[in-house]
Amino acid sequence: MSQKEKVEEVLRKAEELEKKYDWGKAAVLYEQALRIAGKKNFSMKVEIEEEISYCFYRAAFQAETQEQFRRYMQLAVKAYEKAVEFLERVREAKGSSAKMLHLKAMIAYINHWLTSSPNAKMKLLDRCCRLEKEALKAYKKAGDQLGLGKTCTGLANCLTDRLDLEFDIRMREKILDEALSIGERAIQIFSEAGDQYELARAYCITSMLYFDAALSLRLEAKREKCERKAFEYARNAVRISEGLGDKLLLGMSTVTLAFAERDLGGGSEAALELFRKAVDYGSETKDHRVLAEAFDGLTSSIRWKMEFEEDSEKVSEMSRRCEEYATKAISHNMIVGGALGIRHSYSFGFVQNYVELARREINPETRYKLLKKAVAVGKQGLEHARRTGSTHAIYHVSYGLIQALYTLSSMENGAEKRQLLEEAMTLGEKLIYYDRQLRPLNYAQAWSYNALALILFELSKLEEKKERRKEFLEKSVSYMEGGITILQRYVVPYPQRELFAWLSRFYAELGNVLNQLYRVTSEKAVLRRLIEAYQSAVQVNKKAKLFSRVAEAYWQIARAYDQLAEYSESAKNFKLASKNYRVASGKMPQLEDFYSEYALYMMAWAEIEKARDEHKNENHAQSREHYRKCSRHLEATKKWSYLSFYYLAWSLLEHGENLSRLDNPYDAIKAFSEAARTFGDSIHSLRLKERELESSEEKAEASKLTAIARLRKQYCMGRMLMEEAKLANKSGDKLLSAKKYSDAARIFEEIVPNLEKSDSRVELQFAAVLCRAWEKMELAEERGDPALYEEAAELFAKAGEISRKKTARLVAIGNSCFCRALGLGMKFMTTSKIEFYSGAKLKMENAAGCYRKAGFEKLALWVEATKKLVDAYVYVCKAEAEAEPEKRLRFYLMAEKCLELSAKLYGKAGCLDKKNEAFENLERIKKERELAFSLSKVLTAPAILSSATGISMPDSTEKPAGLNNFESVNIKARLSIPKEFIPDAEFQIKLDLVNVGKKTGLLVRIENFVPPKCKVVSVPSHYVLENDSLNMKGKRLDPLSVESIRLLVQVREMTSISVSPRVVYVDEFGNFETVKVKEAKILPVVKFESKETQIIFNYLVNAFVEDSVKRRLNIEKSGWRSLPQIIIKTGVPKRSLYGLGGRLGTGLSELQRKGLIDLRTFRGERGRGGHILRVRISLKEELVRRYIKEKALNVSGN
Repeated sequence: MSQKEKVEEVLRKAEELEKKYDWGKAAVLYEQALRIAGKKNFSMKVEIEEEISYCFYRAAFQAETQEQFRRYMQLAVKAYEKAVEFLERVREAKGSSAKMLHLKAMIAYINHWLTSSPNAKMKLLDRCCRLEKEALKAYKKAGDQLGLGKTCTGLANCLTDRLDLEFDIRMREKILDEALSIGERAIQIFSEAGDQYELARAYCITSMLYFDAALSLRLEAKREKCERKAFEYARNAVRISEGLGDKLLLGMSTVTLAFAERDLGGGSEAALELFRKAVDYGSETKDHRVLAEAFDGLTSSIRWKMEFEEDSEKVSEMSRRCEEYATKAISHNMIVGGALGIRHSYSFGFVQNYVELARREINPETRYKLLKKAVAVGKQGLEHARRTGSTHAIYHVSYGLIQALYTLSSMENGAEKRQLLEEAMTLGEKLIYYDRQLRPLNYAQAWSYNALALILFELSKLEEKKERRKEFLEKSVSYMEGGITILQRYVVPYPQRELFAWLSRFYAELGNVLNQLYRVTSEKAVLRRLIEAYQSAVQVNKKAKLFSRVAEAYWQIARAYDQLAEYSESAKNFKLASKNYRVASGKMPQLEDFYSEYALYMMAWAEIEKARDEHKNENHAQSREHYRKCSRHLEATKKWSYLSFYYLAWSLLEHGENLSRLDNPYDAIKAFSEAARTFGDSIHSLRLKERELESSEEKAEASKLTAIARLRKQYCMGRMLMEEAKLANKSGDKLLSAKKYSDAARIFEEIVPNLEKSDSRVELQFAAVLCRAWEKMELAEERGDPALYEEAAELFAKAGEISRKKTARLVAIGNSCFCRALGLGMKFMTTSKIEFYSGAKLKMENAAGCYRKAGFEKLALWVEATKKLVDAYVYVCKAEAEAEPEKRLRFYLMAEKCLELSAKLYGKAGCLDKKNEAFENLERIKKERELAFSLSKVLTAPAILSSATGISMPDSTEKPAGLNNFESVNIKARLSIPKEFIPDAEFQIKLDLVNVGKKTGLLVRIENFVPPKCKVVSVPSHYVLENDSLNMKGKRLDPLSVESIRLLVQVREMTSISVSPRVVYVDEFGNFETVKVKEAKILPVVKFESKETQIIFNYLVNAFVEDSVKRRLNIEKSGWRSLPQIIIKTGVPKRSLYGLGGRLGTGLSELQRKGLIDLRTFRGERGRGGHILRVRISLKEELVRRYIKEKALNVSGN
């Protein structure tokens, strides 16, 4: 055999071993061929050294240890270096030959597997890329198409590895653009050349690049093309590899297709099958790279499936497999190094796996251990990922670790909680950066933004400094809005209900953060943003057909408008909330009663807001009507009927305010008195209800309303005193009027510090100051003391400064001016100094101007009329003091004109008595030339001056309670049972559980589910019956999800049964909560063996009803009938009552056996020796009592 033949024989055997994936032995044979080849056959030696290098490279991925992996890689490098040496001896290949450049590129590429430093890896890969690009030019120049194609594939592969080490998005896009162009070039070359193996390799590598591009490129227009080509090329690679029978290439291609299916196609279910095939190919070829990536893919796919699995046992099995596959992926990775097998395994296989188990875990201790474990493994995985420099490994582990840190923080307190949240925040900020660089168009980054926003929100709760808390909240809002923007952008082309549901949740969380931000800043602009957020939530929830969430969003909007004091807008949104609760009640029969109640509650609040709007504008009559409607709506509910008295009292209070303004003090006093009594009744009902309420929010609101009702009762007493003061003023008892005003002021002053809102305190302080001013005015009039008028004027001026209502402020200032006028008038009366007279007139003019601006035209006319009356008085005084007749007559004529004008003005003001008085004085002057009144009588305040303008009980801060109940897990239960059952027949007990909250809960068990005396025939297969309870095995109940549990039972006895289940569940924080279902009873259907027994039973029921209802006999004496009476009245045969040998007949015997009758022997009566056996229906049985109740209702109805 010649030397050439010997070499060819060895090479043939080596190729056979390659086909069997026995790379190590193949390398040995290639080395043998190298020794056989001639010493100067450098061209052949170059080719053989290339084969040796490739075999050692592939053998490295089959290594059993890290040391063996490194040794094989070093041998691969050494073989390439020898190839370079041999190539240098080939004259025509000297210098910059394409082969030389390619070999040197491969040396750099393999060396990157031997370094652990990410920076060193990047430098080596960059060197490889640079050399391969030079090689491309050389191959193109030489016209070597196959060499050009292989170099393109090698360069694309190198760029793929380089991409995973790059975070900068611009650099990533540059790498992708270049790699995709080169990959396409390779595909074209090998398609034309017909080289199927190289074509499959090119398809596989280029498919991976398109997969990355679909997720990474910022141009949406390119995404669809990249997705399509990722699938197309991966499928081509698989098809060609199958045709070639190359399991190694098939394994790589299958992994590529599986990742495309998982993230871009059919999802985890489709991917699982492909990853399992890839494991088989990897096992057959013993390739760690294929196995690491396949197990890594299996891990992530199974973890995604866990998310939607309901069965707890299946979840446990999935979790176990996740750990198993992740462990295998990491184990394969540890041998070969790099990021293979850890991109998803740490995050999905351990961290997110443990977090999901913790969320489903009902034992707090186990839950805590799982989360601690998740954090520990997450930190370990992140450290590993950072050592490799893999961007995707760092990204995925970071995301999982953030979840673990945040969830664990919910179980910690104090410094530990803060530390966990701060770690999560730092990592979250990095994750946002990773998202922007690695996945700029992927909607999943919305969850990264949302996660960081929630972390910042929780940190704000721990911060004591207001400015720092504000900073956290503002950042939280910014990130929350960023996540919403990203998700909205994706929802437009992919309008899926699930995405709308997530968007709804994001908006709700944004609303929560904005609510907190408003509490910190009190900025109205924040409330406007909150309204916009919930208005968007309304639209999103409508698209998702989540009508209860639509109602909740409208509720939030209504609350915000209430805080802005825009009550009419608030009312509109409460009405819309009511409408959508009604829609929700129709869409979900299990919650029909629940949502119907909320619909009424929202209508009640719509009326409250309308009432507040009218109250603000002092339209107290309309406000009263709205409060009355509110009270009726609340009375119609079961849950909030206890509030009806409270708002009825408000209605009566508004009625009193209206009567007061109509100057009807008598009826106003009655209304205020009734309102005070009703507020007292509401205090009693609120206290009683507070003990029953389970919701902490509703308890707090009931307690708050009790305190407010007490203050309002006090206010009513104060207003009664004010009205009594007005009556005393009219009757001329100034001292009594002053005392009443003083007592009213004291009540208002006592209320002021107990009011929550500063605006409310100002309003009632205004009322108190006014009462003090009126007190001083009454005393001034009684004593004729100018100093008291001045004190009253000062107090009215102070009231004007306090009030924030324009009308009330103008009236108070007018009162102040008028008091000063009265004081100056008094001084004029005692001194006759003209300057006091002029000053009084000026102040009257000022007062009239203020009253007119305030809209009190009649009061302004009254003041002007009084001013003219004072002028008349002065002219008469001047006339009487004048000696010359002509001048005296002129003064009298001027006085007459003033009196005529005064009478006319009093008439316009509606003061007929004052008008008549002015005319009487006019006639007296004309006839007797004298004035019949003193100035002291003129200088008095009108009764209408004590108007209650601007005085009313300020709006309180009560708000509709219950909205917070929807923020957490909130499970409602509805029991469905038959009204009656047939003994020995099977019947169903059904319990519907619905989570109306926004967080997922875990069902622990249903206690007392099996009633006593019931035999269970069947239970749901995935739950376990334990005595009278049903173990729910931690069944997850997502928001607005329904779980229906049916028990098939059987009762043999003729007896009623009671069903009163209690549902135990765990909320999102691991707290155990319970839902008690109201007890319900099921009665047996009475079926008798004979018609005679039925007749006897009906007769005895009617007999009891006749005695107890019609004849009104005592219960003990009712219903007893002797056997002969029964025979006579019913006509049944004697055998039904009398049996042989002194036994009971068939009818009575059956009734006694079923426990439906009582028998008693009555002694000392006529007949049968004074002993008479009587029978009546048994009252012990619920069944009998029901029949009696129904019959009694019919009798009473007739």
